[in-house]
Amino acid sequence: QAGRYLPEYKATRAQAGDFMSLCKNAELASEVTLQPLRRFPLDAAILFSDILTIPDAMGLGLRFAAGEGPVFDNPITCKADVEKIGLPDPEGELQY
Repeated sequence: QAGRYLPEYKATRAQAGDFMSLCKNAELASEVTLQPLRRFPLDAAILFSDILTIPDAMGLGLRFAAGEGPVFDNPITCKADVEKIGLPDPEGELQY
């Protein structure tokens, strides 16, 4: 798993600008996936991403608020909200 404590992760994260940009940039996400393998004698890697990229692609408007963590601009609070959810095109919104 990507090591948020690793200096190389922090540098790559800074290069991306923000967490979601890091998730959505295949080259940088691959880099942070491989960083622990270069540093430690591991047998496998966990592909770097975030599960919240899917609801973001469904139109919930994900952002990370300082000191709060993930926040949805369009949260699901009632049945009508569920009916408004879009189905993302994996080859479009989730192509990264």
